[in-house]
Amino acid sequence: MAPGQLMPLASTVKILIAIEFAKQASHHLINEDTRVPLIDPAKYYIPFTNGNAHPKWVLYKKKAGHIVNDSIRLIDIGRGMILFSSNANGEYLMDLLGLSDINSNLHLLHLSPHTPLYYFSSALFFYQNPKKVGEDRIAEAIRSMSPADYMRAANLIHLEVNDHVQRTWHRRNQ
Repeated sequence: MAPGQLMPLASTVKILIAIEFAKQASHHLINEDTRVPLIDPAKYYIPFTNGNAHPKWVLYKKKAGHIVNDSIRLIDIGRGMILFSSNANGEYLMDLLGLSDINSNLHLLHLSPHTPLYYFSSALFFYQNPKKVGEDRIAEAIRSMSPADYMRAANLIHLEVNDHVQRTWHRRNQ
């Protein structure tokens, strides 16, 4: 990381996603009342991260009666991202709204030289250790990545998660 380089500050990046959500809804590019299967944002939930914000949001919405046929309104996904700080909802919305459109708000808000947003939930998969490699080796490999390489790798993982979920869904529904 370069000295003085601005990096996304955890959940504050969700404000940029919310701004893009509002812009696209106001221009009728998305319909905030569209019902979305709960499984769609859930595919980005990584258990025991983010203070379990996502399952807390789902439970709240169930109790409120907002879940119908295992679906929720798009606006409720956005609200869950902000009010509960659900990373899964944030990543879902990033995918729906488009990273380039969200990142255009960095310029709009004069937040340069800010690092562009990337799929932050997917980046957590860097820290998984299925081959039981020494944690110090994993940490060193991540540290040696440039910010651009880190973002590219997180974006590739995001695509792999989407591909895996789609293949699993097709197998279950054939």
